[in-house]
Amino acid sequence: MTATCLLFGFKETWEDAKKCLMSDMKFLEKLCEFDVSKVPEKRFITLRNTYLKDPNFTKENVVKVSEAAASIYTWVVAIDSF
Repeated sequence: MTATCLLFGFKETWEDAKKCLMSDMKFLEKLCEFDVSKVPEKRFITLRNTYLKDPNFTKENVVKVSEAAASIYTWVVAIDSF
């Protein structure tokens, strides 16, 4: 969820994930409508260097904690690939 916070421009904390994303009734809609072209390149660099290069940041590890979070993980990786 902190990687998702990064992409949306929020602080990369669990508290912000809960407050800014998970409590938003339109969170899923916002994921679907997310405009990747408006994300500053600096965020993608941080995403790649902080999250995607981390050997523990895998779908297999995320799904052990939450299957819903594994779907968010897939979204994050797809946004980076876009």
